[in-house]
Amino acid sequence: MPALILTGCPCVGKTMLANLLAKKAREDEKKYKISQVVIINEEISCPNNANCSTSKYHQYYCNSQVEKSTRSALKAEFDRRSAAGTLIILDSLNYIKGFRYELYCISKASGDKHGVVWVQAGDVAKQEQITHNSLPLSSTDQEIIQSLKYRFEPPDDRNRWEKPLYLVDMSSPLLEQKAHEILDSFLLQVKALRVGISTQKPLPAASNVLHEVDTITQRISEIILTEAQKTTFAAGTNIKIPLGRNINSTSKNDIIICINKNSVHLSEMRRLRRQYMQWITHHPPDDHTELGITKNFCSYVETNLRY
Repeated sequence: MPALILTGCPCVGKTMLANLLAKKAREDEKKYKISQVVIINEEISCPNNANCSTSKYHQYYCNSQVEKSTRSALKAEFDRRSAAGTLIILDSLNYIKGFRYELYCISKASGDKHGVVWVQAGDVAKQEQITHNSLPLSSTDQEIIQSLKYRFEPPDDRNRWEKPLYLVDMSSPLLEQKAHEILDSFLLQVKALRVGISTQKPLPAASNVLHEVDTITQRISEIILTEAQKTTFAAGTNIKIPLGRNINSTSKNDIIICINKNSVHLSEMRRLRRQYMQWITHHPPDDHTELGITKNFCSYVETNLRY
């Protein structure tokens, strides 16, 4: 779901630009490889708050509680509409930097494109024209709008969650050309976001792999505890971990592990095995062979068994 986040002060023409972008995108769906275009705004996200007798700003931004509810509804609708091949245009104020970051995280979790469009009125006359084309604004509405303008946090393309950043001057006579340029750049040139490790859904390990890991880690723990009971054992002792079930066998693939601790107790090894098994359940090793699992667990033990 490639997503364009529109942001800007109230009454600068964001809805006008959103409709223009949607129109141009629908005309060239094959070129942009999209199946549909969805515009998300306050009216769609918060239908229960709709009231034809008052302005949009009074309905959705009259106080802090209503603002919070509006942002939550917008984010939920943005997340729900996520689908492959759907261009999402979020037509809202999106005036808080932290809220734009939350939207970026949703796009990153889905591994798709994300961009920000900063809409500006250009001149006072144009802004006044856009304002007067809407419902008449009461003194309360004007106070709300002024408050939103003061609290608007401009986007910055130095922030990774606000790249790419497109600036649009609504007073420009080349507005349609600018819309084409944005769509061409965003849908044809911008790369999709990579899903981070922290947001990537883990794949559970197969049961046979877990059984193999349990068997190997148990054998390694027994070897380490046996060596730790010897009188010659001290910090810095190298312990040979042979492959296979025969502890006395020797192979060129045997692994040497260095224990930087004066003593190793049964409770410590049990704790390490338990922690390792919990971690390995959602992070299966790339190498499922005995050698790969042995190396992985030995490295884990060597890192955690220190002074």
